[in-house]
Amino acid sequence: MRWLVDAARFVIRWLSACRRLPHIDAKLQELCDQVRSLKAADEPLGKPRLEPSERRLERSVSDDHLNFLKERHRTPMERAAALLPGEDSPRQKMSQLESFLLQGTEILEEEWKTFQTGGSSSLASFGPRMENAVWRLWQKARHATETTSSERPKFRRRKYVFMGGMVGAVVTAAALFATREENTQTEALTVRLAAFLNATFNTQEDEGDLDIPGLALAKSLRLKHPLLMIPGIVSSGLEVWQADSCLGAPNSHFRKRLWGQTSMLRIALQNITCWLHHLKLAPGQQDPPRVKLRAATGFDGADYLLANYWVWAKLLENLAMIGYDVNSMRLMPYDWRLSYSRLQERDYYFSRLRKEVEELHEEMGEKVVVIAHSMGVNVWFAFMDWIAKADSSWVDRHVHTLANLGGPLLGAMGPLTSLLSGEFHMGAMAVLLAPLLRNLLGEDGRLEMRDVARTWGSLYEILPKGGDLVWGSRQEPTDCRCDLITRKGKQSLPVTASMELLMNQTEGVGECAVGFGAKEAQCFPQRISWDPFSSALPKAPNLKVFCMYGVGVRTERAYSYTNPAPGETFGRIDYTSHSVSDDASYALGAIESARMDYGLSTVDGDGTVPLLSLGYMCKGAWRDFPELNPANIKPVVREYIDMSSSLFSDARGGPKSAKHVEMLGNHDIIKDVMHLAAGREDVLSNDRDYSRIGAYPRSTGGWAFEIGEPAVGRILERVTPQGFTWELTSVCAKDSQEITDDDRAALLSACETSSSTCIIITHGTDTLIETAKYLGSQHRAHPGLGAKRICLTGAMRPERFVDTDAHFNLGVCFGVLNVCAPGVYVCMNGRAFPWDAVARDMESGAFLPG
Repeated sequence: MRWLVDAARFVIRWLSACRRLPHIDAKLQELCDQVRSLKAADEPLGKPRLEPSERRLERSVSDDHLNFLKERHRTPMERAAALLPGEDSPRQKMSQLESFLLQGTEILEEEWKTFQTGGSSSLASFGPRMENAVWRLWQKARHATETTSSERPKFRRRKYVFMGGMVGAVVTAAALFATREENTQTEALTVRLAAFLNATFNTQEDEGDLDIPGLALAKSLRLKHPLLMIPGIVSSGLEVWQADSCLGAPNSHFRKRLWGQTSMLRIALQNITCWLHHLKLAPGQQDPPRVKLRAATGFDGADYLLANYWVWAKLLENLAMIGYDVNSMRLMPYDWRLSYSRLQERDYYFSRLRKEVEELHEEMGEKVVVIAHSMGVNVWFAFMDWIAKADSSWVDRHVHTLANLGGPLLGAMGPLTSLLSGEFHMGAMAVLLAPLLRNLLGEDGRLEMRDVARTWGSLYEILPKGGDLVWGSRQEPTDCRCDLITRKGKQSLPVTASMELLMNQTEGVGECAVGFGAKEAQCFPQRISWDPFSSALPKAPNLKVFCMYGVGVRTERAYSYTNPAPGETFGRIDYTSHSVSDDASYALGAIESARMDYGLSTVDGDGTVPLLSLGYMCKGAWRDFPELNPANIKPVVREYIDMSSSLFSDARGGPKSAKHVEMLGNHDIIKDVMHLAAGREDVLSNDRDYSRIGAYPRSTGGWAFEIGEPAVGRILERVTPQGFTWELTSVCAKDSQEITDDDRAALLSACETSSSTCIIITHGTDTLIETAKYLGSQHRAHPGLGAKRICLTGAMRPERFVDTDAHFNLGVCFGVLNVCAPGVYVCMNGRAFPWDAVARDMESGAFLPG
C-alpha cells in the first residue's frame, strides 16, 4: 500500500501549494451536514429523486439517456457510500461514512486552528503538518477497520477508484487501482480513503444538471456533415507496445496506457524514473531501444484523460443526441510528442487523415466538418499545407468547415519554460506532470523532465511564432509591454532573442523541430511544418473557418528567471518576483501591459494560450493580407467569456468555463459546434469578439490590440445604477502611454461642452495621474467646468477577468460624485483623491495620498 500512501501525500502537497486548505474543513462539515439531512429525510437512498423537469423528460428521452441522467442526479455522498464494502444497508454505510468524515473534520479543523493561532505563519510549513494530520486520520481508519474486519464479507479481486486533488484555476483527477485480497485490513482502508477523498474533493460533473445542450437541440437539429475531430497536445492516450525491463515482466504492460488512464499514475508512482524513460524519445524523435509507445485509437483515445477528467467526452455525448455515432464521426488521436514531420514519417498520420476524410465524404455524401482543439488545430493546418502540395483543390472538394477550438495559431509561452527549465504550465501538463514530478523527484524532477521535454518535437512546433514584430517588446509593445524573459542583472529578452537563447541551451536540438536557423534542409529535406506567416490558407474559397476560443482568463505571457545555480545551465522561474512598473496597468477593458506576480506576467487569454495567438490571425492577418489568404476565406471569430463556477461547486468550472481544456464542456461552445455539424453555420455568421481584438500598425512597428468600446458601457448595462441616467462618449481610443497633451485638451473640451455636471473618465492607469493633473489645473480657468465634478478611474485587472477591480472602482466613482464638491478626483483602490494630492507606489502599483 506504499503507493497509496504516496498518493495521499502528494495530493495534500498539491492543495497546500494552491492555498486551498482553509476550505477543506468547511467542505467536510458541509458534506457531513448532507449526510444528516439525508438521514433526517428518511428517504430510501437507492431511489433517485426526480425533479418535475426530469419527469417531463421521461416521455421523450430514451431509457439509456434517462438512466444516465438519473445516475448523474445522485449526490456525491450517495456515490461515495456506494464505494463502501460489505452487505450493510445503504443507510448503515452512510452512517459509517459520516463517522469517518467527522473524524477527518476534527483533525483538519484542529490543524487549521493551530496554524492560525500558532507560531507558524507560512503555508509552506502548514503542508507537512497536514501530512501528519492525514497520517493520524489514516491510523483512525486503520483502527476502525481492525475492529470490524471479522464482520466483513470476503471479496474476490476487484478494482476501486482512488480520486482526489485539485490545482488553483485547473483540476486533476488522480486515480489508482488497488488489487484486493480476501479479508485484509487494507481493502477496507483503501475504499474508505477513496470514499473520503471522493466526497471531500468532489470531481463529479453536472450533479443533477438536466440542461444538456444536446437534449434541447435534438428537437431542431439533426446530423448532416460527417465529423473529424483532432485532439490537442497531451490529450491522446499513449499505449505500451514494447516495454523495457524496468516495467516488469515482458508483456505485463502490453497496450496499457503509459499516458492517460489510471495505469499511468500507478506506473509512475511505482517507478517514476522508468516511466520517464519510456516517455522520452531518442535522438531524431526515434523510439528508444526496447521501448515503443503508440497513440491509442478511436474515441477511447481522447474522451477521458484520467478517470473523470473528461476531454472530448461531453462533446461526443451531445453530438450523439442529434444522431451522430461511429459511422458519422471520427476521433483521430496521435502521438503528441512528435513534430508534424515525424507524425507522417513514423505513423503516416497525415495519410490516415486524408483517407478518413475521403471515406467520410464518400459514405455520407456531404463534405466533412473538422473540429480541432489546441495543438490539433496547428496539426490540421500543417496537414492542409501538406496535402496542397499534392492536390491544391483537395480541401475545397472534401472539407466544408473548420472549427478551430482554442488553437495556438501563433504559439504559446508554456513550451518555452518546459524546454528551458523543465517547468510545465500548459493545460493538463500543469495538472498532472508538475505536481507528480515535484513530489516524487524533488528538484531533480524538474531537470529530468526538462531533458525529456527536449526530445519532444511537438513542443518546438508551438513555440511563439512571428518574432518581435508580432509579440513586441518592452520598448515596442503589441499585446504586452514586456519582454518574454527577464533575469536579474542581465538584459531582458524579447521573443526573438529568447528563441535564440533556447537554441543555444538545447545545442541546436530545436532547429530540426521548428526550422529555426540554417540547418533545416539538413534535418528534413522534405520537412512538414506550419507557420501562419509563411504558409497561406488553402485555395478553398468554399471553406468556412470559425475561430472559437475563451477570453477573460489570466494567461502567462512573460517570465522572471533566477540566475543559474551551481551545476545548472539555466535558472528557473523566480516565484518570489513581484513587480509593478509605472506602465504595468490596465484601462477599463483595454490591455496595456502585464504585471509580474510570482515570476509570471499575465495577459488576457484562455489560461494557456494568449489572446494574441488565439485571435490575431483570424481577426487581423487573414483579413488584411491577401497573400496569406489567396481564396479570400472569411474567418468568423467567436469569443466566449470565461464564467467558471467556484472550485468546490464544480471542479472543472462548470458549463460556462471557457478555459483552454474546459471549453470542450462549455455549453455555448457545444451548441455552436452542433449547429456547424448540422449545417446551420448561418447561426454563427457574425463575429462575437468581446476582447475587440484587431490589428493596427503602430509607429514603433508591429500590431496591437484594438482599443474598442469602453468596458464601462458593458458594466452599466449589466448593473444599472438606480436614479441615474448616463450617456457614453468616446474621446480618445488610445493606449494611455500614447496619450498626448493634445488628447488631454480634447478631453477637457468634451468635459466643458457636456451638459452633465457629473463626469466619469475611464483611463489607463499608466498616465491616469498626469491626465488628472492636467484637467485639475485647468478646472477653475474654464467657466464651463467650475460647477462640475469629474472623477478619473481605471482598473488593475481588465474588466473581462473574474478578479477585475473595474466594477468596484466604477462604483466608488458613483459614490464620490454624489457627495464631493465640484473638482477633479482620482478614484482607485477604494479611495478618492483630489487631483493635486495623489501619487502612486511604484512597488505595489497602489494609488496613495501624495
